[in-house]
Amino acid sequence: MVWNKEKQKEYYLNWYEKNKEIQREKGRKYYQENKEKRLLNTKEWCKKNPDKVRELSRKKNIKYREKGKIKRREIKLKIINAYGGKCACCGENIPEFLTLEHIKGGGQKERKALRSKYSCQSLYKKLINENFPSGYSILCFNCNITKGIYGKCPHNL
Repeated sequence: MVWNKEKQKEYYLNWYEKNKEIQREKGRKYYQENKEKRLLNTKEWCKKNPDKVRELSRKKNIKYREKGKIKRREIKLKIINAYGGKCACCGENIPEFLTLEHIKGGGQKERKALRSKYSCQSLYKKLINENFPSGYSILCFNCNITKGIYGKCPHNL
């Protein structure tokens, strides 16, 4: 029986759907049994193709950096929305200008206590895990820095 390419493709797709778990198990078994062989082949390929390795590594790093930016932005937006969505002093609502303010002060101490390279993100994650406790508000950077230096914001004078 002669099949055209479409029928053949459909047949193999149906067969794979029926036998998907069997094929996955065969793959897992193969990878476990040939782990050392695969590692050696990979090392040899990397030695022979250093330019390709660098390019793949670069692409992978760019991909992860972009994912990280998106994730950090989502976390910040979640915090901003939970604490009012705009500056509590002047009403600014552009997320890039907004910061988290410790109402009673002590932000530096809290960031040092978290001891993380990304202390803001660590603080945001902590607040999310604690279900957005009180003691924090959202201020724009200008209001927050002015309040930190002079004790109050000029908008409140």
